[in-house]
Amino acid sequence: MDPVVSQLIGMLITGFVSIAVALISSNGFWSRMEKKNGIKDSIAEISKQQQGLSKKIDENEAKGARRRILRFADELLQKKKHTKDYFDDVLADIDMYDRYCKANPDFPNNRTMMAEANIKMAYKERLEEHDFL
Repeated sequence: MDPVVSQLIGMLITGFVSIAVALISSNGFWSRMEKKNGIKDSIAEISKQQQGLSKKIDENEAKGARRRILRFADELLQKKKHTKDYFDDVLADIDMYDRYCKANPDFPNNRTMMAEANIKMAYKERLEEHDFL
């Protein structure tokens, strides 16, 4: 091999080794890898927190629906009249609440069973008698 070519190859190899050493040094490759892993850990933690918040929001929405269902049932017991739209809104709350309870069996749901039955019965009676407000 030509001595000039050998010298060029040697210089290229030396240059590549120098670059590799610089990348792997504490301020290079490993530092970037630690930062990358730290970012991955941070993203995983944020994702975990977001899932917890999402679960809490769903639970709060179910509790709100339960309050509206129970309040509406109380109003029916007090012989208060309601519009069909109000009935429809409460029936939508019942559907959402029942879906949430099925998806979350540990969530206490026995509080609305009788109220739901009473609301549905009253809705059916009002519908048959055309007796909405």
